[in-house]
Amino acid sequence: MKKADFEILSCPADFDIYPSTIQNSGFTAAKMPIPKPFTNVRHVSAGHLLDQAGYGMEFGTSYALMEDGSVYRWGNLSFEAGIHPSGFPQKIAEAPGSIKQLEGRFALTDQGEVWDLGIGETPKRIQELKGAIGIAQAFDSSVLGWYPNGVVRLYETYGSDGKPFTKKWELQGELTAMYANPYIALALRKDGTLVHIQDNSFQNSTSSFQNIMLPNGEKSTKIETTMSYSTKAYIQSDRQKWYMINQDNQLVDATAPDSTIQLTATQHYTVALQKDGSVLAWGDLQSLLGPNYQSVTPEKAIRLDGLSNVAKLVVGSDHVLALTTDRQLLSLGSNMYGQLGRSSVYTAIPIAIGQWPGLDALYPSYDSYIAIKDGDAWLWKTDDTPKPLLQGQKVSKALNSHTLLTSNGHLLLLDPYGSKTCSMLQTPEPIVDVSHTWNGFLMVLRDGRTLYVQGIEGNSGPLKVSDFILNPRPKGVVTRVFGSPSAFALTDQGELYFAPKMVKGAFSSDMVPAQAGTSFSQFSPMDYVFNEGSRFVALALDEQNKVHELTLKQTEGSSESNIFTVEIKKTDHQAQQLTGGAYIDSQGIIHDTNIFADNHVSLPGSSKLVTTSSYYHFPIEGRAYFFHHFVTQDGTIYWLGDRPFVRQETRAGAVVIP
Repeated sequence: MKKADFEILSCPADFDIYPSTIQNSGFTAAKMPIPKPFTNVRHVSAGHLLDQAGYGMEFGTSYALMEDGSVYRWGNLSFEAGIHPSGFPQKIAEAPGSIKQLEGRFALTDQGEVWDLGIGETPKRIQELKGAIGIAQAFDSSVLGWYPNGVVRLYETYGSDGKPFTKKWELQGELTAMYANPYIALALRKDGTLVHIQDNSFQNSTSSFQNIMLPNGEKSTKIETTMSYSTKAYIQSDRQKWYMINQDNQLVDATAPDSTIQLTATQHYTVALQKDGSVLAWGDLQSLLGPNYQSVTPEKAIRLDGLSNVAKLVVGSDHVLALTTDRQLLSLGSNMYGQLGRSSVYTAIPIAIGQWPGLDALYPSYDSYIAIKDGDAWLWKTDDTPKPLLQGQKVSKALNSHTLLTSNGHLLLLDPYGSKTCSMLQTPEPIVDVSHTWNGFLMVLRDGRTLYVQGIEGNSGPLKVSDFILNPRPKGVVTRVFGSPSAFALTDQGELYFAPKMVKGAFSSDMVPAQAGTSFSQFSPMDYVFNEGSRFVALALDEQNKVHELTLKQTEGSSESNIFTVEIKKTDHQAQQLTGGAYIDSQGIIHDTNIFADNHVSLPGSSKLVTTSSYYHFPIEGRAYFFHHFVTQDGTIYWLGDRPFVRQETRAGAVVIP
C-alpha cells in the first residue's frame, strides 16, 4: 500500500454545501400542549450552586414562594444517581406553612422555625436555628440564622465529617438584617453599621469582624450579595450612590446608570434593575448574548430583551430570574439543568417531537443532529427547522456536522465554521465504514483492510496510515468499525476484535478477539468515565439474541503506553435491537438504567422502528446527557431521556407549568 494512495483532495466544484436556497426537508414539528403561566408568585430565590472545579457545568436551582404559601422548585433536584433535573416548577411536598422568608433551599416561618427543604429529600426542621429572626443562604447547603441580640449561627448540612456542622458568632449590637453568598457574609446593625463577618470558608476555626464604613458619613440603604467572586456585594447609600465589595474585600465605587434601583451579579455579568422596570446588563455577556458581547462596560450596558415591569431580580451562578409587578416570573441565561423553568430537560416516557417521512438515519453530534434522507444531509437542532447541509451526494453516514461518508465510499471533510470549502480523502478502495477514534480515524475499505489513519483533521503534516493486523485471522471480513471509547471491529461472521494497546496516544497495529467463539449480530458502544481502571463501554447481541455487557479494563498504564483487556458478561436478557447503552426486548420494552429505573417504557402502539440514535455525554463533573431518538415507519421521531443540546436563552421568557 503506497502512501500516495491516501491523499487529501479538494471536493469537486459542483458540491452543494450549505445550500443558500430554501428547501423543504419534509419535517413537521409536533404540536406540544400549551403550558400554563406560572403566576401569583410572592417571592423568588435561587440556589447558590457553583462549578467550583471549573469544568463548565452551569448548575442552577430556582425556587418560588407562592401567594398561597406553597413552594415550588426546578432545576437541579439532586446530585444523586438516577434523580434527574426538572425543567418545570414542581411543588415541594410537606413544605411548612406560614413561610415568611425563602433563601434557596432554606425557609423561615412566622414561628421562627428554619426548614431545610432539601434537594430530593423530605423537608426537615433545623433545630439548631430555632428562634431565628432572619436567615441568609451562604452556599447552597449552608444557611446563617441571625438573632436581635447580635448572635449569628451557621448551619452547614454537610460538615467535614459528612454530618451537620454548626458555628456561633456573637456580634456587638442589635441586628436588623443579614446578607450572604458563598464568598461573603454581611450583618446590618440597628445603628446602620455594616459588619463583614468572614468570607469564603465559614468553617474556619477563627473568626474576624470588620466594620464597613461608607465614606462621608453615608448610610447603607440597599445591600445585595451576588454570585460573583470579583463583585461580592453591591451597596447603595442614602445619597443614592452605589458601592461594591471587590474580590479583595475592599469597598470601592461602583459604576451604574443613575436610574438603577437594584444591582446584582452572576459569576459572569452584572444586571441592573431600572426605575422603569427594564433591566440592563454588562460584563462578560458571552454566555447570555453570544460571542460578540465578551466585555461590555457599564457605560455601554445592554438592555435585555423581554424584561419589563420587573420588580425584583434574583440570580444564580449562570441564570437570571425576574419577578414582575403583576407577580409573574421571567427567566433567561443558562438552562443546562432546567433552572429557567421554561422547557422540559428530561422525559422518562417517549415523546413524539415531530414527523419526518422518509427519514433514513439520525446521527447526533455535539450540539445538533445530522439527518440523512434520500442521501441528502440535513443539519437539525431539535428546537429549530432542519437546514440543508449537503445535497445530491448520496451521504450514508455522519460522524459529526462536518465529517460525512458517502455511499460510494468517499470521506468528506466540511468546514465546521460554515464556509463552502470541502476536502475529500482519497483512498485506494472505497471506504465501507469509518469512525472517529483516538487522534485519528478508524476505517475499513472494500477489500476488508482495517486502517488507522492519523493527520486527516487539524494536522497540516502528511497522513499517517497503518494497517490493523487481526490476530488470529478472522473467518469473515470486517464490515463495521467503532472508534469510541476504543478501537473495535466487527466482521460479517460476527467476530468482534479490539485494539489492546496504545503507545504515546496512538493505537498499536494489533487487534485481538474480544471473546473467541462467540458470534455477535450487533455491537452498540457507549462511553463511561474511568472507575478504578475499568469502565462499561458497550452492549453486544449474540445470534441467540442474548444481551452481553462489555467492560474495558486498563491492566497496565504509563506515560508511554496503556494496555487494555475486555471482559464480556452474558446476561439473561434477550433483545431484538441495541442502541447506545439501551436494548429493546421482543415486547418492545426499552431498557436503559442510565436514563430510568422503570423497565416498562415502550413506544406507543405497534410502532415499527426504522432507525434509532443515541448519545451519551459523560463529562468529568456535572450533568451527564443520556438520550435516545427512535424513528418509526411513519416518520414519527420520539425522544426519550435527557433533552439534547440544552442551550442558554438570550431572551427572557415566562416560567411555565406544563
